[in-house]
Amino acid sequence: MLLNENEDDGSNDKNNNKNNNITIRKVLSSDLRRCSHTARGMVTAMEKAKNAKVEIEESPKLRERHVGALQGCPRKLAPIKFPREWATFCESKKNRSLKCAGEGGESVDDVLKRVKECIDDAVRRIVLEDDNDRMENEETTIAVVTHAGVLLLLREYLVDEDLSGEKNRGIVRNCSIGTMRVEVDVSSDSKKMKWILESWGVIDAEGTADVVV
Repeated sequence: MLLNENEDDGSNDKNNNKNNNITIRKVLSSDLRRCSHTARGMVTAMEKAKNAKVEIEESPKLRERHVGALQGCPRKLAPIKFPREWATFCESKKNRSLKCAGEGGESVDDVLKRVKECIDDAVRRIVLEDDNDRMENEETTIAVVTHAGVLLLLREYLVDEDLSGEKNRGIVRNCSIGTMRVEVDVSSDSKKMKWILESWGVIDAEGTADVVV
């Protein structure tokens, strides 16, 4: 399950509907406040509703892309104040290995590598923990709370199969939810994985997120 950032505390009861029957084993979140605030609210609400402990892990690997000299600059002003750096940023959309200009600037590949590592590692740990306890076909749900830019890159480059049917690839609404199925080849030592996107940017009829509580 993939959840976009929001300043909501994640505990709004009006969104407690069709996802209420999902049992989330673990919550992974970017350690930046926009995500961690939502993730902690989700965990508090879920623990109260389910009367069970939910593990939460906050990681810098799920942060949005660091854009170097452009960091913190409004998008409309960036081409004016930093024309060269903006040109590099635009070029990096085509050249995934090109880093943003300035200290700390990342490439698209840098972001994809750390995000994939974070999610893959979490899945592998659960598979290894449960090897002797789980039924063969039992599924485990992990909630990932991260930023819109990260989700867009994930969908564009890391998904092996897109079954969502969603054509609009450029919009991720606040606190919207997507569902990714990760199939693990437990017979291989590396626990090779296949990422399948099942739904994308789900919100309720009122235009707000279908937040799990």
